[in-house]
Amino acid sequence: STKIRIPAEGYLSENFASWKKQYPEDYITAGIPWNLQKLTMIQGEQWEELKSWADVIIVEADGARMLPIKLPAAWEPVILKETSVIIGCIGLDCIGKPWKQVCFRWELGKGLNGGEVITPEKAAKVILSEDGLKKGTEGRRYVLLLNKGDTKERLEYGRKILELTQLDGGITSFRRKGQEK
Repeated sequence: STKIRIPAEGYLSENFASWKKQYPEDYITAGIPWNLQKLTMIQGEQWEELKSWADVIIVEADGARMLPIKLPAAWEPVILKETSVIIGCIGLDCIGKPWKQVCFRWELGKGLNGGEVITPEKAAKVILSEDGLKKGTEGRRYVLLLNKGDTKERLEYGRKILELTQLDGGITSFRRKGQEK
């Protein structure tokens, strides 16, 4: 429901049926070209077709302009009515850095972003707030994905955030092929 970058591989914009026959156990990134770098959400018949054969569909409902943490605007996130699980995501590389540097829409904090830098406690406050990542989750399962846990320090931050929030979730580090540890 937001614009996402076009991936280098595994992208399909139109013919789901042929993809399903060719790659029945793989994943795809499906979308309609928005511009040369971005996709927007599939609509109408294509969306219904995709729902009919996919076991799981993950829809990015709220982009953060490549920043590790975000505070949503009034119209965000755009969560589909049939959504059953909301995954709140932050990058652990935001901890210890200034709000203005690493938080998209930091100015919408309404007391959530007090102080100059983000701490695990302040990140937990954003994660649990109805004005933060928890916005729009009413009645749905809400879990947490803490990304960029690729150093001992960040793993410790992630553990502290999981302890503070008491949410189901985990800490991970997604790397691109060839990226150093």
